[in-house]
Amino acid sequence: MKCLALTTAVVLALSATASQAETFMAQARVTRVDTNSYMEQLRIPQRECTRVDLPVYDQTMTIISYRREEQCTETFKIVMKEKIKNYLVHWDWNGYHGQFYSQRPYFVDDTFTVNISVNPR
Repeated sequence: MKCLALTTAVVLALSATASQAETFMAQARVTRVDTNSYMEQLRIPQRECTRVDLPVYDQTMTIISYRREEQCTETFKIVMKEKIKNYLVHWDWNGYHGQFYSQRPYFVDDTFTVNISVNPR
């Protein structure tokens, strides 16, 4: 009876230990990077100036000469510019695959640290 109780206690202790999750760090490798971008509309101010000859009148409204004056107008040029929103980074570690979004660019074959957690069912 004592032997059976001791065996039961050992089996319960082992199964309690075996059911706990194991977590460790590993180096994953980047396998692909997708850039997510969008187009942004920019309004760029442009000043355009021309010289014009304006008549100079006397008191009788007769043109007596011309004076040169610079006249300027401001317009806006619309330019579309591609902006990067983020990167979708695909990775692999020992046949396990994953992906995450990042603001920082990664390149294929870069490595980074991942936390691996193994949970028994």
